[in-house]
Amino acid sequence: MKVEFLKNEQNNYIKVNNHLLTSPYSPKDEINRFLKQINFKLRNSTIIIFGLGTGQYLKDISMLIHKSNSIIVIEPEQELIENYLLNKKNNMFENIHIINSTADELIKFLENNNLNSRFKVVYCYMNYRNIYVELYKQIITSVRNDSILKLTNEATTKHFEKEFTKNIFVNYIFNEFDIAINALKNKYKNIPALIVSGGP
Repeated sequence: MKVEFLKNEQNNYIKVNNHLLTSPYSPKDEINRFLKQINFKLRNSTIIIFGLGTGQYLKDISMLIHKSNSIIVIEPEQELIENYLLNKKNNMFENIHIINSTADELIKFLENNNLNSRFKVVYCYMNYRNIYVELYKQIITSVRNDSILKLTNEATTKHFEKEFTKNIFVNYIFNEFDIAINALKNKYKNIPALIVSGGP
């Protein structure tokens, strides 16, 4: 992708492959429209924003976001992240992470940084969904599938919680008589065997 950093008499703005990524005329209005989309009443959630742009909106978000939430900004162009970080007027804010990532790497990043909450919501900044169509679709799909998996696991654990606990105590008395599987290594080598129950 060809990234262009441009400037008119009033504002800095960005083009990618000749498509406007940020507004050259009214960036503040653009930011305000974007902020109205975000549900700042959310708690204990992961808010994923597709697109950094100039990053000007991060200051506003940092003042509105609840401290129990985390914000992940996915920027497809590493050049834009570096440009944002090089500007000394810009700051990195608490609970806000900027990454250059594929859809699969996003889920790994959330897991590795303890940011993968059960509630995740994706917002798209400005014109990103029209420029990075496939990546945006992949991110939506990955986040949706991961959320479904998490909720399913939670429901399963909750439903069988008493049964799981009961089984632990029922089997506990047999622990001292059990033989570790390692003790059987090569013990019956080359002897046919029938496994009736291999267990979980």
